[in-house]
Amino acid sequence: NSDKIEYFLLPFEIAVEKQKDFKLALKIAQAQQPDLVLLDIMMPEMDGYEVCKTLKSNKDTKDIPVIFITAKTDEESIEKAYEVGGADYVTKPFLPKELKARVKKELNLKSLQQKNMERNKQIAFSKLIHNIAYHWRQPLSVISTSASVSSGTASSSMQTYSFQTTDGKIVKAYIKRMWHNPRTDELF
Repeated sequence: NSDKIEYFLLPFEIAVEKQKDFKLALKIAQAQQPDLVLLDIMMPEMDGYEVCKTLKSNKDTKDIPVIFITAKTDEESIEKAYEVGGADYVTKPFLPKELKARVKKELNLKSLQQKNMERNKQIAFSKLIHNIAYHWRQPLSVISTSASVSSGTASSSMQTYSFQTTDGKIVKAYIKRMWHNPRTDELF
């Protein structure tokens, strides 16, 4: 049966890793992060439900979609497969076109989820950069406002600050230290 499945999945140009030893299969899944797991419910030593639960409880494998392919057709088995984290359920004997469609759907969903996660990371990074730029501009605008209020005349209660702009010009700002402005007091 696994040879048939592998044959039907050839159009997807994906590597198929067949494994009967569930412990080794779990190690491989954790190490290689496959795009999809096809899993039977009835297996020796540990049933497919337990394997799926184990995959879903591990931070490294929890997002791997699991499609159950099994001869069990009763409602309880199908319901339990979804409860333990199965993404889909195909009964044996399966129809090749149905299996291809379900695999394609899960691979497309996973690809969209990965793109969405990347987009969310980009948005978060953009917000971070925006916030840094916003908070960087605030002190400079306060200094600029204070300098224009002091009319450019320095006295004993004023301090001189020099800034170099990106084009190399030196800008001098005189800030009166005695002038009470909570916005400027925070800077010193």
